[in-house]
Amino acid sequence: MATAWCSPTAHPRTHKSSNKEEEEDDDDAAVQQLHDCAVLYKSLEDCLVNTDRNWKACQAEVKALKACYQAQAAQRQLLPQTQR
Repeated sequence: MATAWCSPTAHPRTHKSSNKEEEEDDDDAAVQQLHDCAVLYKSLEDCLVNTDRNWKACQAEVKALKACYQAQAAQRQLLPQTQR
């Protein structure tokens, strides 16, 4: 006698799409959100691919992206003050 937990109908599997195009679309959306920092993000991504994901070898790219993101965050904080 089969138990309910072994039954395929008791736990239907949800198939998460592993479509490469969907993953690329997600990456593109993340890059688009970075706006001005997109080129730096792509540069970091290229460095990681070229160095077999060696973060230590890509510190210049990491620091440049961080500085860009921080500058954007500071600019967003200033915008509401200048619009008042």
